[in-house]
Amino acid sequence: MQAVEVYLFPACMRSTLNEVQLGHIYKDFDQQLNALERIEASLERFRNLCLENELRMTVKSIDKMAEYVKLQQEGARIDFDSLERAIQTVAQRLEDELEIRTFFSLEPSEAEAWKGKRIYGEEVSDKFPSTDYELEEYSKCFAVGRYTAAVFHLMRVLEIGLSALALGIGCDPKDRSWEQIIQGIQKALQTSSESKSADWKATEQYYSEITAHFRNLKNAWRNHTMHVREKYDRQRSEEVFVHVRAVMKALSQRCQEVNP
Repeated sequence: MQAVEVYLFPACMRSTLNEVQLGHIYKDFDQQLNALERIEASLERFRNLCLENELRMTVKSIDKMAEYVKLQQEGARIDFDSLERAIQTVAQRLEDELEIRTFFSLEPSEAEAWKGKRIYGEEVSDKFPSTDYELEEYSKCFAVGRYTAAVFHLMRVLEIGLSALALGIGCDPKDRSWEQIIQGIQKALQTSSESKSADWKATEQYYSEITAHFRNLKNAWRNHTMHVREKYDRQRSEEVFVHVRAVMKALSQRCQEVNP
């Protein structure tokens, strides 16, 4: 599924048709040639739009019309009536192709959410680049009302953060469950004070607090989301979003992703 700004189709069609209709007015041959150049440019924009949205039959019709425009540019006579018939054929192909597709409409706020990128801020994205994909997927799921799926992607964001936290304290998170990683971090925190640096007290508090956040998040949301125990509505998914953002921002102060 992809976002399509549907208004662009009639806009491109109208632009091309206007240029063809204006061509009827011009009597001077040079003016008519200039009109053909504008029609050619308009068709190229229209073609790119259709190609981007895989409207192949419409593209073929546009190509045929573009060939006819080229022939008229090279000839001694310009026939705008035939070009008007050609654009009508293009319009029919476009209508046929759009008719067999289903479009979803997004409210302006939903459309804005769909386009969301780096929504936890530059620092989180820079420190944890793998979260960009997950947060973009969260944005798309949220925009179309798939709130449980949106929370699923937030849990994957947290997993990226938890792995970085574990590596930061010397624990290997590879192929381990959240519970095993959290236990490993807590075990490392219990290491005797003799082996810790002078500034360990502040570091220990940071790791202890953020590990507690992860345990709470695991019990409250992660387990339920991953094991089909819960469904989320818009409000609850927004609440999870806020909590996960707070954790990731706190993580970005001291941790970062390794080999994303």
